[in-house]
Amino acid sequence: MSPIELCDLMAERFQAAWETLEISHDRFIRTTEEEHKA
Repeated sequence: MSPIELCDLMAERFQAAWETLEISHDRFIRTTEEEHKA
């Protein structure tokens, strides 16, 4: 499994866990997204 594949998998799991726990956020952003880069 490549590093990005692992990150994709973990991001999905975190989002599913937050939904199950009824934890909300305004926007989910990944550090690989352009908006996160300085």
